[in-house]
Amino acid sequence: FAISAATSVKIYDSKFRCAIAIETELTGVRHKISTLSWHEDTRKVLIGTEGNEVWEFSSDNGSNINDGPIVSAHSSSPMAITSHPNGTSFATVADDGFLRVWDEENTSFD
Repeated sequence: FAISAATSVKIYDSKFRCAIAIETELTGVRHKISTLSWHEDTRKVLIGTEGNEVWEFSSDNGSNINDGPIVSAHSSSPMAITSHPNGTSFATVADDGFLRVWDEENTSFD
């Protein structure tokens, strides 16, 4: 399971030992974490921030997979984020009243 604080994410194993800790400020994230989703099969953590961005991290080594946010599309911070079981899609919802579904090919809306 995964938990977050304002600027960090910790993933715990089945014996409740911290398997990885990600300090998001050290990887370029400038805003506090508002939500997260961990996809165990793909070993990725999606983090929604108060800066209206979604970042993607490796749960194996804590690296910032894309060297920056993959989505910056809500007019308010994401309240919830969830990964699709296929591992390539995810959904965000925010106070702006929109539910958005994203995939690797569609990370913007015009």
